[in-house]
Amino acid sequence: MKITEFLFKDVSTSVFGQRRTIETLTAESKPDFDFFLFLVFATCITTIGLLRDNAIVIVAGMLLAPLLFPIMALGMGMVTFSLSAIIRALFTIIESIGVVVLISAFTAYFIGPVETNSLSVASTPDILLYVVAFLAGTITAFTWVKQNMSASLPSIAITVALIVPLSAVGIAIVGISPDTFFNSFELFFGNLFAITLATIIVFMMFGFARLHQYQEKVIEAEKKE
Repeated sequence: MKITEFLFKDVSTSVFGQRRTIETLTAESKPDFDFFLFLVFATCITTIGLLRDNAIVIVAGMLLAPLLFPIMALGMGMVTFSLSAIIRALFTIIESIGVVVLISAFTAYFIGPVETNSLSVASTPDILLYVVAFLAGTITAFTWVKQNMSASLPSIAITVALIVPLSAVGIAIVGISPDTFFNSFELFFGNLFAITLATIIVFMMFGFARLHQYQEKVIEAEKKE
């Protein structure tokens, strides 16, 4: 048996499983109060970790941050060609960027911006980091489809650097550091692109492209709530 058949045989033919994946991903990426509450707390924790050069605190913030969900929702929307899902995900991502940068700048202002090794790493773009983001995005999407493997998501979240470079952007604004500002944004958007691309590839391989109408139906149902 070919490895692709082994990996995808039980999901690619299960419309029920695919619909459940869309429903769950839509619910988890919903830009509601809980989503932004987790995002705010995660940003505060991550920013403190960067300013105190404490890797344990940074990891705690990464675990709390829900940024992966709207990015995966964006990939799903592109695969299903759902304009509503794409717009919804993009707005959530843009709002999340604004919230993280604002909260991190606010936190850094009261603590006092300082140059640390962690901050330097968070603002250093590297092609290998983009490769890591792509690999992590691939296994994240695979884990999401194989929902019985969802326990693996926390460890994957640590691998993907999303909230860390964004928090570094806020710190750079307060510390008036143009290099850190632009490099951090470059690292974030590079990781964002890599994760989205990986998500698109995985969801296409699992046959989600045929669920355009169902994706639109789920988004419309959410709007009516």
